[in-house]
Amino acid sequence: MIMKNLFLKFILLILSFLFLTSCHLPLFQPVIIKALIAKITGCNPLIINTWQGYCYPPPIIYGTGQKGLEDGVFNKAKFGSIEGMVVDGKGNLFVADTENYRIRKITSDGIVSTFAGSNDGYIDGKVLDAKFNYLEDIAIDSKDNLYVSDKNKVRKITIDGNVTTFFESQKNDYIHILKIDKDDNLYMISGLFTYKISLKNTDKLSTLPEKYFNKYLNILDSKSNSYRLDVRDNRGYLAWSITMLYPPDYKDEHEKEIMHDDLDTLSYEPTTIALDSKDNLYLAITFNYNHNLSNIIKITPWGFKSIIYSVYLGYIRVLTIDEKNNVLYVDGYNQIYKISL
Repeated sequence: MIMKNLFLKFILLILSFLFLTSCHLPLFQPVIIKALIAKITGCNPLIINTWQGYCYPPPIIYGTGQKGLEDGVFNKAKFGSIEGMVVDGKGNLFVADTENYRIRKITSDGIVSTFAGSNDGYIDGKVLDAKFNYLEDIAIDSKDNLYVSDKNKVRKITIDGNVTTFFESQKNDYIHILKIDKDDNLYMISGLFTYKISLKNTDKLSTLPEKYFNKYLNILDSKSNSYRLDVRDNRGYLAWSITMLYPPDYKDEHEKEIMHDDLDTLSYEPTTIALDSKDNLYLAITFNYNHNLSNIIKITPWGFKSIIYSVYLGYIRVLTIDEKNNVLYVDGYNQIYKISL
């Protein structure tokens, strides 16, 4: 059995390399290979890591899959609509539950609670008395203070339990994306502008050049490079690309394309991207002809690509990586999956 598994891993390595270096990487569907692994190892084919040739532990699932507002143990809790999530230094997960106007907290032992918010409105104050209007994204600084986008405002939730209005756009444009870099600079991305403000010196507010504007998704690596996922219509087809943008003060190159497809991609669509602590990039893709199938692709800083996870019963909407490099994602039913790779 050991020799068979070793031989299988070797064959999978060669096959995966050939497929993953082709121009149609996301079209590779390892169904036959998964079935072969399942036959030899006895694994459930739904949770097989095709690239490395072994079974994952079953994912931990937070939420019942039914919309609602219910705290408690991980498999009994209910969420409304999760639009963003971050992990603090203690391994606690915080999610922006938009439809319930609340920030929900999930501890490392799987207990779900309401961390901040009550009903629809706009009130600062103690966390459980505060009111939010339209939560869209969430970020965390080096001291574990939370920042959430709330229409044209950014609300700050301190570790001692107070909610304040940290920033308000005078242009009244909604702030869709929040990111914080290693130097505690906060980036606030709206449909028209990208603002940058130092959390150490809040008087230092600047507007980034137009190329940093993006209504889809931006993430930041450890060097403050910005990764932008663009999905656009190209004469009836979906064209997409991932571009790395160097910081505005970078003197030489300004951007670098990481991955793209301008061909007939009606069959699949990138949905979200994330970075881990080592600047590995993760891309989630769903297949349009069957929304039950999604892949997560890992792209190393030196450009090596691999399919690290395939799920046949989920649509990946929100993706993040925690400090232990566990993958956390939200599916179409607002359940949160935690996978140990």
